[in-house]
Amino acid sequence: MAANEQSMSFEGYGNISINLQGESVADLHDVLYVPTAATNLLSVSKATSANKKVVFDSEKCYIYDGNGFNVSDKLVASGSNVKGVYLLE
Repeated sequence: MAANEQSMSFEGYGNISINLQGESVADLHDVLYVPTAATNLLSVSKATSANKKVVFDSEKCYIYDGNGFNVSDKLVASGSNVKGVYLLE
């Protein structure tokens, strides 16, 4: 369901690889193809299933390689809170 509370249909699904900061790539499985969506959305559960750690605060979100809370986890993507939606940079 979209933010305006209207439902959208998907036309297919599959696996994709997305490039993150640096040389990092995330392989996401069972991703939905929704051609009527105004923008791409990233499922946090899909990211964590790809061994990424996602951290939010009131202004930013951070995506790290690794599923633990280690200081050595590499930052692979970040985003800013814009009107309640975190946009990846």
